[in-house]
Amino acid sequence: GLLARTWMITAHQRVSIIRARQWLSCRWMAHSIDEAPSNGPGDSRRRDHGAMNEALWDRRYSKSGFAYGQEPNDWLVEALQAIEATWKQRKPRPLEDDEENATDNDSPVNICGEVRILSLGEGEGRNAVFLASRCDTWKVTAVDSSKMGLGKAKKWASSLGLSSRIKLVAADLEDYRIEEGYWDIIVSIFCPLTAPLRRRVHKAVTRGLRPGGFVVLEAFTEQQLGRRSGGPPDLERLLSAQALAEDFSGLRILVLEEKDRDLQEGAYHRGDAAVVQLLAMRESCEGVG
Repeated sequence: GLLARTWMITAHQRVSIIRARQWLSCRWMAHSIDEAPSNGPGDSRRRDHGAMNEALWDRRYSKSGFAYGQEPNDWLVEALQAIEATWKQRKPRPLEDDEENATDNDSPVNICGEVRILSLGEGEGRNAVFLASRCDTWKVTAVDSSKMGLGKAKKWASSLGLSSRIKLVAADLEDYRIEEGYWDIIVSIFCPLTAPLRRRVHKAVTRGLRPGGFVVLEAFTEQQLGRRSGGPPDLERLLSAQALAEDFSGLRILVLEEKDRDLQEGAYHRGDAAVVQLLAMRESCEGVG
């Protein structure tokens, strides 16, 4: 009776202490994460974007372990193989300190040349760590609204000696400015956005790619509603191949497919899922609005 109740209380307290330590550890790591400039008292990072806001992600990422696992997204791995196969046929782009000698005929990159990668909605770092591990000249900028998630990503990257290759930026995509004509790859993996914001971000993604640069995207479709394998609870944040074709009309579409596939990504993406996958390339500056 009393002894059992005492043990249960002690066990509960121990769990609370462990969770508190994890929370403090992530918060401490988050202090050195870059933050997008504030827009003042009405800073949009504090807006409630429906149910899927910063508070939700902080709660999810404050738990022990990794919400979506530590393996990279399957579609990202597959798409990167296709990108690397293309790069192997090209000569390398000059490194930053030699860009003044580049010509219009210089191809963007090769597999171990300098590669600039932007990952949107990165979360706890599983895709950023994978990408930064590919080659010591690959530089990844990982953007997410959750400092809790980025805190885990920072600790993980540091443990692998990848801190110099991964820049972590805490920002809502309402605020984050994607530099134009700069990125070799832009990644958006299960980054649920409202339709108006999605269209703005995808337009910025198109402009943000260098000629020869790629966008890799995977998202849930409307057929995902009612399934228990993850995804947003509302139609507005679900995508279709048609919507993506319109959003990225200025790019050359290499792969655009709606499909059902088995997800095994941590505790929150598990089971049969309805997704859309995109791989597209910017061929030139022409046709980009």
